[in-house]
Amino acid sequence: MKSSKKILFYIYIIFLAFLTVNMFNKPKPVTPVPVRIVTDAAKYVLPKIPVISLANDTEAAITVDTCRDMALVVNGLKKPNSLEGLCRTIEVPAKTKTPLIGHTREDIILLQKAFSTLTAKATLRFDYTSPDAVVSEATVTVAKAGWFRLFFRTVFYNPVYNLLAALILIFPGYSLGFAIVAITIVIRLILLVPQQHMLVSQRRMQVIQPKIKAIQETHKGDQATIGMKMMELYKKEGVNPLGSLLPIFIQIPILIVLYQVVLNIGLPVNLAHLYNFPWLLHFKDITPNPYFYGLHLEKSGGIVGIILGLST
Repeated sequence: MKSSKKILFYIYIIFLAFLTVNMFNKPKPVTPVPVRIVTDAAKYVLPKIPVISLANDTEAAITVDTCRDMALVVNGLKKPNSLEGLCRTIEVPAKTKTPLIGHTREDIILLQKAFSTLTAKATLRFDYTSPDAVVSEATVTVAKAGWFRLFFRTVFYNPVYNLLAALILIFPGYSLGFAIVAITIVIRLILLVPQQHMLVSQRRMQVIQPKIKAIQETHKGDQATIGMKMMELYKKEGVNPLGSLLPIFIQIPILIVLYQVVLNIGLPVNLAHLYNFPWLLHFKDITPNPYFYGLHLEKSGGIVGIILGLST
């Protein structure tokens, strides 16, 4: 047998041995615990908060006392009495998954305040022990926003969110529809100056287009000279070639933020973005009215957001 055939034969034997070992060592399927604590995700960036639920796959209902049956472990250290503000007794019906902690407005506000004191990143473990000594746990990671996300929130998201919240408080019946109309007008006025600069810059560029084409024809094939002559022309005519682009870069983040704010204005998790003004904090206690001339704005969120973007 030639050496090449021997090598192929040995590779074939090794491959068969590998398959045989894997067949016999195949891990057994894990049977889920009939009563277990679960979360809606594994990682969270504040102000998002984990929702802790109990999955009950048994044939009987289970009663859970969150302070008696649950415990919170932060970065490996058990925190006694950490769930005191979340104490409640909840019945979990058979064959269901029922939220225990983190799903109500009150829970979200309380947990956001508690988690704001954590380090940049923390590992939280929620332990559950049933009256029958069935133990289950769920581990999540909660982190603070990074510098880029924090910058975007501070400069763009928070001002737009607080402006919309203030407008909702001003209008009778906490009308979301009238607040959207008002904030669209306000943002339109704010963008009026950069849009005017953009139009002026575009007109100036149109005026010097013949001179630009003349330079390109005269120095055809010499990109270095064309670039130099173009810069001289821009300087002479007082034209900024980026003047028509800069306003667009300003508008795009605002339009994206406006779309996101309108879609999420009713979510309690976003209350963390409110500025600490006593009058504005009243927004935590009200529910915006989403109906506007028969249209439910929150249910029509995508369409409403697109219309807002185009109108702005």
